[in-house]
Amino acid sequence: MAESIHIKKKSYWIPLLLAILFIGPMLAAWFLFTEQGQQLRVGTINRGTLILPPLPMQKLSLQTIQGNKFNQQQLRGKWILVYVNPNQCQEACRVNLYNMRQIRLALGKDQNRVTRLLIATTKSSQQSIENLIEHAYPGTQFALSTQAKLGKVKPGDLYIVDPHGNIMMSYSHNNSASDVLKDMKKLLKVSQIG
Repeated sequence: MAESIHIKKKSYWIPLLLAILFIGPMLAAWFLFTEQGQQLRVGTINRGTLILPPLPMQKLSLQTIQGNKFNQQQLRGKWILVYVNPNQCQEACRVNLYNMRQIRLALGKDQNRVTRLLIATTKSSQQSIENLIEHAYPGTQFALSTQAKLGKVKPGDLYIVDPHGNIMMSYSHNNSASDVLKDMKKLLKVSQIG
């Protein structure tokens, strides 16, 4: 008789332990996530602003200095650092050209996976910019936008374009070159393309 009472007491503990084992972690996760009813803010690891949905670069109507259609296919398969220059290439433009070159160089063995593009939004500055690029920043591609408005692309900002030709991240003047470099390193590390 005493033995049967002992067995009945054990049988109550087994379902209770199983319930704690399966429900306990869910309750703990729910409590940690909601922190007493207020959702925790999950931070992002990127320093730039994601463009959602990404903007296909083909939507930008670009041409060469000679007035021909800019061949965007030559950039396919590479990550692209793009600076959109709003006017004459003055201090901000020169700083961004310098930063793009330095970011690419700082990528070391991965620098061949990245190219640079400067997009001018006014024709008046194109000759002086071309001369500047040729002498101080060789290797930088140059194109002229024929559109008055570029949608999500804001003159004065720097952008990252993926190897499929999608503009996917932007950086304002508040971001440093170090921010762009850190994001580029992460993208190149996890990317199997470009």
